[in-house]
Amino acid sequence: MMRWSQSLLAVILFLQACASAVPNVTHKKFQFPKDAYMGEPDRPYEKLGVVKSRSDYLTINANDDEVALCKNYFNDSVKKLVELAKDQGADAVIQVRSVVHLLNGKIENYPRAECAEENGESQNLAMGIAIKWKSVSGK
Repeated sequence: MMRWSQSLLAVILFLQACASAVPNVTHKKFQFPKDAYMGEPDRPYEKLGVVKSRSDYLTINANDDEVALCKNYFNDSVKKLVELAKDQGADAVIQVRSVVHLLNGKIENYPRAECAEENGESQNLAMGIAIKWKSVSGK
């Protein structure tokens, strides 16, 4: 009888150790930046070039809403696009897209949040076109 209770205690301790080994992940909230556009803005601009970014995050908690997390980290990727563009002298980023690399080697772009996940690690890749606003003369 003593060996059975010791075995049960060992199993319980093992399960507790496994459960505590999973880190408690908190996710910072990101907003879509005001200087980013999914499409074309209604004012004149000059294209400066393509900018790309990425956000990595953990998805090991089964209670997390994967779609909401993807949208949140897409916002982070877009924020990084705008920061990178502004570092290069741009005013904004247009035609923002999620980028997905497929197993067959093809690359697809989407005008919405799309993320890749593997073994509890997720990623969002984003790209857009850095622009500089043209001055509006004659008004």
